[in-house]
Amino acid sequence: MRTILIILIIGWAHIAGQGQVYQDIVQKQAGQPFERIVQEVEAAYRGKDKGRGTGYKQFKRWEYFNAPRLSEDGRVQNVPRRVLDEFLAYQSAYQPPARLNFDCEWESVGGNAYLRLPSGRNGGLGRVNCIVPDPDDSNIIYAGTPAGGLWRTDNNGGAWNPAVPLSHWVPLTDGLPNIGVSGIAVDPASPAGARTLYILTGDGDGRQNPSIGVLKSFDGGDTWYLTGLNWSITDFNFGYKLVMHPDDPDILFAATTAGLFRTLDGGITWANVRAGLFFDIEFRPGTPDTMYAVNANTFLRSINGGANWTPVAGMGCTIGNAGLRLAIAVTPADPDYVYVLSGGNQFDAMNNPLSSVFNGLYRSTDSGECFELRSTSPNILDSSTDGSGTRQQAGYDLTIAASPADPEIVHVGGINCWRSLDGGQTWAITSHWQEALAGPGDYTHADIHTLEFIGTTLYCGSDGGVYITDNEADDWVNISQGLKITQYYRIAAFSDGGTDYLMGGTQDNGLNQIR
Repeated sequence: MRTILIILIIGWAHIAGQGQVYQDIVQKQAGQPFERIVQEVEAAYRGKDKGRGTGYKQFKRWEYFNAPRLSEDGRVQNVPRRVLDEFLAYQSAYQPPARLNFDCEWESVGGNAYLRLPSGRNGGLGRVNCIVPDPDDSNIIYAGTPAGGLWRTDNNGGAWNPAVPLSHWVPLTDGLPNIGVSGIAVDPASPAGARTLYILTGDGDGRQNPSIGVLKSFDGGDTWYLTGLNWSITDFNFGYKLVMHPDDPDILFAATTAGLFRTLDGGITWANVRAGLFFDIEFRPGTPDTMYAVNANTFLRSINGGANWTPVAGMGCTIGNAGLRLAIAVTPADPDYVYVLSGGNQFDAMNNPLSSVFNGLYRSTDSGECFELRSTSPNILDSSTDGSGTRQQAGYDLTIAASPADPEIVHVGGINCWRSLDGGQTWAITSHWQEALAGPGDYTHADIHTLEFIGTTLYCGSDGGVYITDNEADDWVNISQGLKITQYYRIAAFSDGGTDYLMGGTQDNGLNQIR
């Protein structure tokens, strides 16, 4: 009998700096022949480091995935949209045109629970991009994932008990193409048992799963419909954030790589109110006509409900040294407060990176008219426990949340989670990615994509799932059990001596086997 060696590994999806090269080229070459894109990316990396953190590994994954999925003339296509188009054609030919969802006969073969073992290391179940609560029931939580669609729990994720079957999370989009979800909105005026839901599709953080637009459900996610914001197989746009007006559920905004889109009629029609890539958007608490948005290097403000946007530089001050990505936090504890987190690369006049660290935490106390720098150290975007390192990966994971009870308490997520009790002047780490080194309650999987307060509970969506804390991050609890969202890059099946094995390599959650 052969001896089988299983090696479990975790790799960061570090795509800042040079790692942005292949994304930029692929985005520019959308619609171009696949071989031409590959040649241009290879030329950009020729003679340069292709190791960890350069983005070359991510490019080769992109190449491997897209090579067998090209159009008839050898061009890259928006695969989720192509799959959707094929299904709609089937539906039109064989069924009365109706819902997008349909019943499936697929069965999961594992990967719905995570338990730390004495050896090996996988760290979690899979990546979560966004987390949104039900407006009336805090036990009902929706989670959006980069390739596994939309999920819901009705009991706040349940308690972790390995002896009890895990069914705390249920999928809401299994009848759709393999979509990413980067934004969720819930209509508070819709019936509690049949919520009207919106999802912004696509995976902005990983840029592996393009958007098909915004989808809408009138029955809590059982069936889905296209809205007026939908993209074709030749469109390669990605979503980052979806927000609903707090007083009018027909008004929504989507922050995407193609701009800020607004609908005034519940998704029937959309207008691009500001072109360009946008990472984040927020309403001012209590005064939603005032809004904030950020792109790669600019904070913008609107005072007429998002119809017009003005960069903060036009108001007499700027956010200095802005880099690859910015993120916003507001708080009802003081609606005048606006926090902006800046992470990424700083460049010289020749566009060469000067540094790749935490650029700064900025705060406005006058509703975004002017900002002051609160801190630039330690490097809270690094992987170290004291912020002494020089890494960051803000292009892949960057998020910030301000406490709804105390405007001076701020939480930041990068590779780890950090907290400030004095408005961003000083920082302490609250979770660490190395589970073997983290103390009880101090672990969240690496790469934090969202931090959201639901009441006074802080929710964290990372590359390993969903974690929560009720004490301002003194202790974290994993509530991911039941999520079947692990992203497998490749799988292999084989038999050895009558035993069948299935193995798969995953995004940031190791090499796993089932037998």
